Amino acid sequence: FRSAAASTAMTTTGCTGASAGLVPDQCAAWGKFFDGAGGPQWTGYGQGCTKENPCGSCNGNVICSGSSITQIDLESSNLHGTVSDAASAFVDLEQFDVYVNSLTGSLPAALSASWQKVMHFDVGANEFTGIVPSFDFGGMTFCTLLSTPPTNSFSCPWPPGATEWCTKNNRSPITNADCDQQLQGRRGR
Repeated sequence: FRSAAASTAMTTTGCTGASAGLVPDQCAAWGKFFDGAGGPQWTGYGQGCTKENPCGSCNGNVICSGSSITQIDLESSNLHGTVSDAASAFVDLEQFDVYVNSLTGSLPAALSASWQKVMHFDVGANEFTGIVPSFDFGGMTFCTLLSTPPTNSFSCPWPPGATEWCTKNNRSPITNADCDQQLQGRRGR
């Protein structure tokens, strides 16, 4: 026997189990992220994740609080594909870590306006292109944009604050010279 509230939550959001309480935008955004990044083939941290229950099926690597997804930690999980504009619905996101995957395309510009609470941001060792959204990098405790050898091909110059707060390989600060080297390395392939 299910309560009427639980049944309504499942039908309005499309999420089930521990994720039934997610607001509809969050559930829909997770579904688009899952589909767009090859969810059924995820391994490692992402193994076992489902489209319908991110809060309860991802072995603690997707964390939810109340009606929101607050952490996505899918490092080395065989993610491939893109991050859609729908990800801007994760307005309470504090951690986004997709280091060492095969994500492509641009990070949506809309993320800079909606991901105001992100403190841990790691997109190194993917195949992203385009402009890095203008986040509040100074408010982050961790930010990695690049890896060695270069894989991401972000457009230069970096957004304000990125060279002061973000690193390559989780160690040294990025510089505009890194961006130039990154582009030269990609052209030389």
